[in-house]
Amino acid sequence: MFKHAVKVVVDGKRAVHSQLVHLQGQTSFKIYLDGWSCTIRFLDDAGVSRYSGNIIDGHLYVDLYNHNNSLGESIFTPFVIAGTDGKNIYMTYRTSLIDPSVKVRTLEFVLWMDEQ
Repeated sequence: MFKHAVKVVVDGKRAVHSQLVHLQGQTSFKIYLDGWSCTIRFLDDAGVSRYSGNIIDGHLYVDLYNHNNSLGESIFTPFVIAGTDGKNIYMTYRTSLIDPSVKVRTLEFVLWMDEQ
């Protein structure tokens, strides 16, 4: 068993969680980090692929618009999605839509926090 603590810090941000999620038919799911949570939603409109954050009834939604590319869509520059204990929570991700007829997709994401 590996007994050493692993810590990843990039450009002053510490990776606090990373995960790969497989979705079939779902267009949303929740992420929980201690007492904080947000809902990731996949939405389509006539625009380009992009993300946005919205607070609705006190809950954070991270909306990923038009992420329908089988080769993948990515945001590798950490963007702020929330704050806790005086530190920002950031996210980076990569997603791909494998089968559009049944909405099979993958989402790999990393949550980051300010190191200081």
